[in-house]
Amino acid sequence: MKKYLVPLLSIVLLVAPASASALTIYDLQPRVEAATVTAKSVIVLNQVTGEVLYEQGSTESRVPASLVKLTTALVVLDTNPNWNKQCTVGEQDRVGGVAITKASETKTYTMGSLLYATLLPSANDAATALARCTGLSRTEFLARMQEKVRGEGALNTTFVDFSGISSDNRTTAQDLARIANAAFSTERIRTVARTASYRLCATGNGGCQTIKSTNALLKDKTLTTVAGKTGTLDGAINFAGSFRDAQGHYFIVVVLGDSTKESRFTEAKQLVNFASTRATWSDQFALK
Repeated sequence: MKKYLVPLLSIVLLVAPASASALTIYDLQPRVEAATVTAKSVIVLNQVTGEVLYEQGSTESRVPASLVKLTTALVVLDTNPNWNKQCTVGEQDRVGGVAITKASETKTYTMGSLLYATLLPSANDAATALARCTGLSRTEFLARMQEKVRGEGALNTTFVDFSGISSDNRTTAQDLARIANAAFSTERIRTVARTASYRLCATGNGGCQTIKSTNALLKDKTLTTVAGKTGTLDGAINFAGSFRDAQGHYFIVVVLGDSTKESRFTEAKQLVNFASTRATWSDQFALK
């Protein structure tokens, strides 16, 4: 492919106006049409270089929903927890939405198990209990969440809870790309977030249940999904994932405010394929 690149550039520069000197390789390749993306905000990053490969509405304020849990997990990791520590999950942790415990029920799990319950089925009681079991107060933990994301350059993000159950949590696709990059670059979070199912067992006679990831792209054999997390809340149909293409490029893809649960995966896959094409063209341009 490389041997055709220089002649192509020469032809374009000969027929283009004087301003063509500002052309980059991106002006010569197919682009994702905005009309084909129904999500309100999307962004694709080269995970290694941080280069924005595509974006649409990426600075608009959105509800992150359960993507908040990525920051919760990062802050828990920062406390250097004992993953075998036992933690009770009960009424104080049930804030609505998906839960691993039933009303009036109290069960005990290890912190390691609660991390799986937080990131796979996105259980809100698991996320709330996990934060509480660090020993930090609610105020302290939320402050650390804000400090954490600001350290990653996410300056337009505000958290009011640990699970994402509140619509008062706010962020942008741009900020979430930075947060997801930090989370999925962490081995423990990455390992959990690429697990399709997990046998969650309470201690004692609490019983076991199989929990499954809400990330449908883990089943897509045409993609190499490094990790992923969904978020859904009152129209906030979201997804953040890390992917590797056949050429060895790594991408962070964030989709916020999509039209359906299914379309967020379809569009994420479309954006991965587009990013792979763009990154490959970029490689060829750099080598010319």
